[in-house]
Amino acid sequence: MFIFPFLLQLLFQLIIYLIIYYSKFVGGADSKALITLSFLDSINFNKNTIHQFNSIIVLMNTLLAFLIIPIF
Repeated sequence: MFIFPFLLQLLFQLIIYLIIYYSKFVGGADSKALITLSFLDSINFNKNTIHQFNSIIVLMNTLLAFLIIPIF
């Protein structure tokens, strides 16, 4: 019942992180950490959530913080 959306989400995130890694935007450890985060955080049985892609949100927040730091 929950396995197909779970696998679809993991496949989508895995493809995104591998594309980001092979295009040399992030290093290997960053990509592996985000893949691990997507595996660990993907199982969510609560129906009241807005989204399922928490690791992508972590990536976007990290990129935003990385761009703001040089301003200070």
